[in-house]
Amino acid sequence: MANAESEHLLADLSANLASFCIESLMCGMFDCLGLTSLYLLHIRKHSEHGKRPPLSISIYIAYVTLLVAVTTHWVVSICRLFLGLGSHGAQEAVEYFADIGQSLHVAQVSIVALCVLIGDAVLVFRLWVVWSYNRAVVAAPLGALVMLLGGTIASTEAGYRENDGLTSKHGKWATGGLVCTLCTTVYCSCMIAGMLLRADRRTKRTGAPSIMFMAWLPIFIESAAFYTAWTLFYTITYEMQSAARYIGIGGLPAAAGIACRRADGKGHLSSRHGYRNGCQRAVTTTKVV
Repeated sequence: MANAESEHLLADLSANLASFCIESLMCGMFDCLGLTSLYLLHIRKHSEHGKRPPLSISIYIAYVTLLVAVTTHWVVSICRLFLGLGSHGAQEAVEYFADIGQSLHVAQVSIVALCVLIGDAVLVFRLWVVWSYNRAVVAAPLGALVMLLGGTIASTEAGYRENDGLTSKHGKWATGGLVCTLCTTVYCSCMIAGMLLRADRRTKRTGAPSIMFMAWLPIFIESAAFYTAWTLFYTITYEMQSAARYIGIGGLPAAAGIACRRADGKGHLSSRHGYRNGCQRAVTTTKVV
C-alpha cells in the first residue's frame, strides 16, 4: 500500500514538472509565432495603404489578448511550481497542485478558458468568412461557444467549493466544456476544409490555377489536427484522472495559440505572394446552395 501511494506521489510530481517543461517550450514557440505574425500583420496593413477588412481590428485584439494570456499562464505556472515545491514536502506539494480551489489554480483555469474561447471564436470567424458570411453555418458552433462560456463559469465557481472529481459539479461542467470545444474544432475544421476543396474544384473547372488552395489547406489541416489532438489528449487523461492531465491542461493555452497563429501566419505569407486575395475571391464566389 505504501509503495502504491509512493508511486502515485512520484507520478503526480513528475507530471507537474513535465508539464512546466513542456509548457515552457510551447509558450516560447507561440510567442515567436505570435510576434512574427503581428509583425507581418503590421507590414500588410501598411502595404495595403490602410485598406483592411472591417473586422481585422477585432482579430488583431484577439491575437494580442491570446499572446498576453498564454504568457501570463506560463508566469502563473512558475509561481505555482515554486510555491508547491519550495515550501512543501512531497505529499503537501501534490495536495497543493491538486487543490482546485487554490487561488492561483483558479487563475490558471480562467486563463485556460479564455485562451480556448478565443481560439474557438477565431475558428468560428474563419468559418464565417470562408462560407461567405453564411449565418446558418456558424449557428451550431456559436451555440457551442455559449455553452462553453457558461460551463467555464459554472466549473470555476464550483471549484471553490468542491474537491476534484468527475462526479462533482466541477467535473461535470469541465467535461461538458471539453466536449463543446472538441465539437467546435472538428465541425469548423471540416467545414472550412470542405469549402476550400469545393472552391478548388470550381476553380479548376474554369482553368484558373489553384495553387493558393494547395498552399493553404495542408497547413490549416495540420494546425487543426494538432489542436484537436491536444484537446483530445487532455480530455481523455482528465476523464481517466491520470497524472498526465497536468501536462494536458498546462499546454492547452499554448496549443490553442499555436494552432491559430500557425495557420494565420501562413495566410499572411501567402498574401504577400498574391495567394490570399485569389483564394478569397474564389471562395467568395462559391456560394452555399
